[in-house]
Amino acid sequence: MIRSMLAAVSGMRNHQTFLDVIGNNIANINTVGFKASRILFSDIMSQLSRSASSPQEGRGGTNPMQVGLGMQVGDVSSLQTQGTFQSTGKTTDLAIQGDGFFILNDGSRNLYTRDGGFDLAIDGTLVNPATGMKVQGWLVGANGTVDTAQPTNAITIPFGETMAGTPSTAVTARGNLDARLTGAGQINQSNKSGGSATIGGVYTGTTSTSYDVRIDTVDATGAVTAASYRASGGTWTSMTLSGGTFTIGSTGLNVALAASPNNAANDTYSFTVSPPIAETSVGVYDSLGSLHTIKITFTKTGQNAWSWLASSSEAGVTLTPTTATGFTFSSAGTYTGSQPAGTIAITLSNGATVPSGVTLDLSNLSQLAGSSEVQTSADGAPAGSLVSFSIGQAGDVVGVYTNGRSKLVGQLALARFANPGGLLRSGDNLFETSANSGDPSVGVPGAGGRGEVSSGFLEMSNVDLALQFTNMIMAQRGFQANSRVITASDEVLQDLVNLKR
Repeated sequence: MIRSMLAAVSGMRNHQTFLDVIGNNIANINTVGFKASRILFSDIMSQLSRSASSPQEGRGGTNPMQVGLGMQVGDVSSLQTQGTFQSTGKTTDLAIQGDGFFILNDGSRNLYTRDGGFDLAIDGTLVNPATGMKVQGWLVGANGTVDTAQPTNAITIPFGETMAGTPSTAVTARGNLDARLTGAGQINQSNKSGGSATIGGVYTGTTSTSYDVRIDTVDATGAVTAASYRASGGTWTSMTLSGGTFTIGSTGLNVALAASPNNAANDTYSFTVSPPIAETSVGVYDSLGSLHTIKITFTKTGQNAWSWLASSSEAGVTLTPTTATGFTFSSAGTYTGSQPAGTIAITLSNGATVPSGVTLDLSNLSQLAGSSEVQTSADGAPAGSLVSFSIGQAGDVVGVYTNGRSKLVGQLALARFANPGGLLRSGDNLFETSANSGDPSVGVPGAGGRGEVSSGFLEMSNVDLALQFTNMIMAQRGFQANSRVITASDEVLQDLVNLKR
């Protein structure tokens, strides 16, 4: 009877351990990155009452006769399965999709965790706020790269770090130049009755100007044989007659004066002409990160032919070339000029430079029958300081600067173990290596099976509440059944004692 009672006691004691494991799992149902534990039982040694015998002399063999002496806890191990993700939107909250572990350092040793609820310390280091331990990785070297062969260090976000300005090297123009532009103004005939005149050619001036055209002499048929022109308020200048049209100086314009019996000397036509241009402005940066505004003027010089010229009204800024450079379009309106269209050399008086100037890309321009609308953009950037950061799936920590630029400032490290179930729990959601976990394989996320990192998420506990409640019932019933064995054994002993009476 004593043997059955002792076996039942071992069952009660170890089912209590079963309940302890279940209780701890349920207690950590909302613990970030918690890994549930699983208990496995095994029997204790069995007492041999009769040995086995082999078959002989026509008789079969006999099996060994053994009576078990109870049970024991065979193993309590961590279930390193993936937990579900919870979105937090916080940059420093990280979750691992895969088998890796974050590496934390307490000042003397590395510990490992799946809890990615990190925060920034006052010195810009990424830390576990519950323990103050620093998250490990690699910082960017002087050459702007990360050397993962070096020992890990605390990840530090260098807030306030400045980034030097980047000088511009290229300007790109996009849009349309109006194919309908001719440079001809509109004849105002309100001061002449009868007769007609037309303006042709391409205006080569750079400003809007008003002109008057005067008939000087006509022949017997009413054809104009001599005429003059003047700018508004100017003096009259004789025009050259060629091929039936009069040329207005060097403006690129010509005037056709139709023959009419009503033509008479001193009849005057008036019109206003505007240059066939499109203008756009673009900002370029020098080596100090200072911004300079350049105006680019596109002027139509003939059928499918244009020119460009860059200028600046800023003091201390000199641009070359100082003369217009031509380019062309096909009859279908596509750009056919050289690429790049040219280089704008920029000379500054403030000691800064724009190395080798900026190249002008016009290949994205078209010449179609529509309004002239040209937008330009340039590369380069002003100086800036680091104000925020992001963490990518590969653990790359990228700083974002006030100038809109970004650059790599660090690299998060993850550790992977051959047997993660062999890690030793150290409290605070931390694990440490054991003799059966293997040494950590440290590297970047996404490589070597370490899993990828998701910023703005936390991995929740992998405790299955339904399974835990089921196990709780099993543990409770197992405990009760073993207690019944003790009760029954006690009653048998009581009956045995009563035999003396």
